[in-house]
Amino acid sequence: LMTDLSRAAYRAVSRFIEMAAGPGVQPAMAVVKHTFGEGVRFHPHLHALVAAGGWDRIRAWHPLPAWDRSALRGLFEIEVFRFLRERELLSRERMELILSWPHSGFNVHIGETIAPDDTASLTRVARYMLRAPLVMSRISYDRDHAAVRIDPHSARSEGPLELDVLDFIAHLTAQIPEPHERLVLYYGLYSNASRQRRG
Repeated sequence: LMTDLSRAAYRAVSRFIEMAAGPGVQPAMAVVKHTFGEGVRFHPHLHALVAAGGWDRIRAWHPLPAWDRSALRGLFEIEVFRFLRERELLSRERMELILSWPHSGFNVHIGETIAPDDTASLTRVARYMLRAPLVMSRISYDRDHAAVRIDPHSARSEGPLELDVLDFIAHLTAQIPEPHERLVLYYGLYSNASRQRRG
């Protein structure tokens, strides 16, 4: 489902860029699938690097005037519902119920634009996107209580998390990808097929 979620994100971005920058404009997007949140809790979400615009059929660049977080979130919601309905994982009644909530649970965060020559910021963001679920220096083991303590990674967190050893192992193994699963996916002008055509 994480790959389907990634495709849904690309379709949402692609539709948004076409509407904002012009028909036939193709974006470039790299997506990293994340399954972990604070304290190794299972929290599926995506991180993406997206070109701020796209290219048309004659490879002319069309810059994006501005990102609209609300519009992009709405498009993403539509695409997620579409693939869940196609795979018969969501009933129409449940979809309508979710849409009736004040907060449907869908969220899109748009970070600061990175200038083409700002390699330091690009490297920092790429490292953040590719980070591991856990940092060893934040983990300690309490032998007396057979518990694992995970220190928070930011001051905004609630504090350290303590888990029974077996619960910790269950949290951790939930983050192991399927055999041969690709965690980094490339779409649009970044995709392998597109690179081969440009060859």
